[in-house]
Amino acid sequence: MLFISTWRVFDDKRSPTLTLFATMDADADKKDAGDIQLLGRWMNLAASTGMLVCEAPSAEAAYQWF
Repeated sequence: MLFISTWRVFDDKRSPTLTLFATMDADADKKDAGDIQLLGRWMNLAASTGMLVCEAPSAEAAYQWF
């Protein structure tokens, strides 16, 4: 199943969130996603928002990863 998700990082969580994403390499990203196949991810750093498209075996698996 394909899923689209959008997000917004709260202002008080911006620095730790960006640090987490910046320190993840491709292997850590794949490990974090598990059975989820990330098809695309885009972020607007200035607005602290983003979206992604992924393929997951179920809605539950996608929501757990989100």
